[in-house]
Amino acid sequence: MKVAYLMNTIDRFPLTMEVTDANTEKAGYPIHEVIINDNASTDQRIKDWAASIADTLTLQKENIGNPQSFNAMIAGSDADVFVIAGNDIMLPYNWLKEAMETMADPLVGIVGFDWRNTTTHSKYANLNLAPETYGTWVISRDTYNKVGKLNEWSKYGKWDTSYSIRCQQKGLLNGYVADHYSTHVGEDVGEDSDYRRMKDEELAKATEAFNKWIESETVNTSRHLRRCGHED
Repeated sequence: MKVAYLMNTIDRFPLTMEVTDANTEKAGYPIHEVIINDNASTDQRIKDWAASIADTLTLQKENIGNPQSFNAMIAGSDADVFVIAGNDIMLPYNWLKEAMETMADPLVGIVGFDWRNTTTHSKYANLNLAPETYGTWVISRDTYNKVGKLNEWSKYGKWDTSYSIRCQQKGLLNGYVADHYSTHVGEDVGEDSDYRRMKDEELAKATEAFNKWIESETVNTSRHLRRCGHED
């Protein structure tokens, strides 16, 4: 199966290069193509490096956002499987091999690699089930076609949460590969930087849209149950 490694870049050159080079080298399974979207980096080094490793590189004049760019990259790829990669998340050895073996089960939706010490109480196949799965994802084209595009509520935030929920609504299981952990080496929560301020502002927009979506989903479910005679 063809695998596409999808990633957004925006400055942070040394970190992005170190993480990406390491992840692609220790995947344990062939990567068919590397697709990079640069969200208007001001550091020329990241653009030059991306051009040297990417099979397809798009240079944006402004930050178009994470879900928007991932949807575009998927639309432009003929791959069977997509790695939606964090540019600051270091993955374990044989991470892609493990993900591909786990995804052979058609019930599996999102495959991730925990770095948050997430408490999970159930397991399926080689997955520690986590209804909301974060970090770097591996998903199949079949899953993407079944669930649909990532929610484009803002440039950053909540698209991963909503997609996890939507996978469950389609009867798919999400989770983290057991005993294979990642490391979030670029954590910036609490920093006073332009990049962090942008993320916080966009997260606030996404959170408002997400809450409205959840409310709508709850109302629709309640109406459906009443029509079916399952609620008083």
